[in-house]
Amino acid sequence: MAVLRAIAFVDTEDSSRLALVLPTAVLFTLAYFLHRASLSWIQISEDGMEIVSVPSWYSRRLWGEGRVVGRIVPGSELLFCRKSAYGAFDGYYIILRTPSAPDQVLWNAESGINRRVWERVANETRDLHLLNAHLVRQVVSDQGMKETDWTAESDKLPWKNLRLVMGPALFPWLGIAVRLFTANTLNIALVGAFLWVIGISASWYFYRRHQVAKEQGLVATALIWTVQFVGFYTVIVLATGAFLHR
Repeated sequence: MAVLRAIAFVDTEDSSRLALVLPTAVLFTLAYFLHRASLSWIQISEDGMEIVSVPSWYSRRLWGEGRVVGRIVPGSELLFCRKSAYGAFDGYYIILRTPSAPDQVLWNAESGINRRVWERVANETRDLHLLNAHLVRQVVSDQGMKETDWTAESDKLPWKNLRLVMGPALFPWLGIAVRLFTANTLNIALVGAFLWVIGISASWYFYRRHQVAKEQGLVATALIWTVQFVGFYTVIVLATGAFLHR
């Protein structure tokens, strides 16, 4: 939406471009409040005896989630966890571990703060509340669950896998260079087809090599990649052409 409004603002040469200012300000204001409504947080009581997880506004209003309250006793641990199960990523968790009691999940999501930030939060938690907080990786397999320290070294492999997936995601942006070099529709389509083949090959290799989403076959992978790539590549080419014709 921001890109389309920027194009419209530049292409409009008279004073009517000012009409875009108010709806743009409204959209940015709405985006701010929507972002605030999506935030969740965890707080520790001043006496250090209680920890509370507060869900986001969306979770409270739409899914009926409530606060999670944990009691901190001597020997408790706060775990910032990256979990995987049977070869697939299973999300990020904040877990309260107390002696003689099952682990209590305070928060979990499929995306989260990066390891470096979580490490800083864990250090501040130890210093301010004297609560043993550290980063762990949990791997669930047929043999059970294995827990190890979540270090910078152990975090390098997921980043390598992420680069393998993110590489093809940048292919549609090459439509800018393609449109700058040629306006021929056939040539643009041929280059797009070549990038499409490379992208689907990389995606299929990732799924097969890392055993992610075993139920997702070649047809589903091709369909998802095709919809994403074709739509974005077409928009990039058309937007570049619009700027060149000004």
